[in-house]
Formats: sequence, C-alpha cells, structure tokens
Amino acid sequence: MSSDPYAASTYRDALMRCAECPHDGACRAWLDKTVTSEAAPDYCRNRQMLDRLRLRDDEAV
Repeated sequence: MSSDPYAASTYRDALMRCAECPHDGACRAWLDKTVTSEAAPDYCRNRQMLDRLRLRDDEAV
C-alpha cells in the first residue's frame, strides 16, 4: 500500500485524463508496440505525472 495520502486521487485524476483524451487510438498503438520508454508521447495528458514518478523511482534506486 502506498504511503502517499494522495495516491488514490492522483490515480483517479490520471484515469480521467486518459478517459477524456482525444488520442486514444494513437495511445493504444503506442502502448501495443512499446515495452519500455523513457517518456510518454508528447500528446499524453499524463506525461508530466509519469515523468515525476519515473524520476522518483530513479532516485529511490
């Protein structure tokens, strides 16, 4: 379980940004062909959040 008290709302907000995104076809195609990536596509509404999570994880190692 996350020690972040805002984890649930952050996750919910990310899901809502995805659900409302006009790039669902491009995103699905990117996800289907991408195993790992340094960053989400430029059009991704969650890119900044995903970058912060990646940086946090890199710092924890």
